Amino acid sequence: MLGKARRGAGTILTTVCAPYGSSISAAELAERISDPRSLEQYDACVFAFFSDVSERLQREFIQEMGVDPRAAANVASGFAKLAGFDLPLATPFPETRHAPKDEADV
Repeated sequence: MLGKARRGAGTILTTVCAPYGSSISAAELAERISDPRSLEQYDACVFAFFSDVSERLQREFIQEMGVDPRAAANVASGFAKLAGFDLPLATPFPETRHAPKDEADV
């Protein structure tokens, strides 16, 4: 399974870096896809992640790298607005009802 994860990350990094002649690690990409500053900097690698990588691989990468999916969705949404077209992860997550753990949490 770890080998599969490495191959997936390698494919993702090639897809998002090669066209721009850049080189970043999986950890750097994970940080950037959830950082709103990526929008301010028009980070091409982050945009490529959300636009050129399959939705399945995006979700697997986010989960495997421990990225906050809501933060990534917010960045994807920002890039979708900048680009003028929909991106798969630029959809809002469904609201979750807060269930109190105990009376003190009410």
